Amino acid sequence: MAVVMVPTGWHRRSQEDWHSTAGTPVPFSKYGQLTHDQLRWLTYAFPDGAACFWATSKYDDMPQPRDQAWFHMDGFVIGIGEVRAAFDNPDLAGVLWQDFIPTEKEKGLPTTPAGWRYIFAFEKPRPSVIDKRAINQIVGFKPGNRWQGTHRLSEDQSTALQSRLVWTIR
Repeated sequence: MAVVMVPTGWHRRSQEDWHSTAGTPVPFSKYGQLTHDQLRWLTYAFPDGAACFWATSKYDDMPQPRDQAWFHMDGFVIGIGEVRAAFDNPDLAGVLWQDFIPTEKEKGLPTTPAGWRYIFAFEKPRPSVIDKRAINQIVGFKPGNRWQGTHRLSEDQSTALQSRLVWTIR
């Protein structure tokens, strides 16, 4: 199990997507874009028929089942969710997230939903407020590291984070 740092995006459009698919469970059975195997997997992992979804454009950093996705924005981790399913589905990405035109600050991001094809599903994230500077210190990053894109931490970094940071509110 790894900790995967996942950006939520700072622009308005990304925040709208976050609230509609990652911050709110989505009933997935209505999406014909899911393959039979993906739908079976989701139904097994989420028997109530709804899951939260987010995606990355980087296959190598895609959170996998049992990983913890640490969602961050504006210098803080804002939510943590345990991943229960992960798959490649550009057609579903096209339905969940619409096209946007990246600004100069966002260059390098996909310009079509298909670019966000590596989808992962999780329970509604537990809210958190964890300063990224504290995390950088624990995992050995420079204090001002901005965590560009989705980033899978090493096993040692993941263990260090999970052993040093505990939930105080349950």
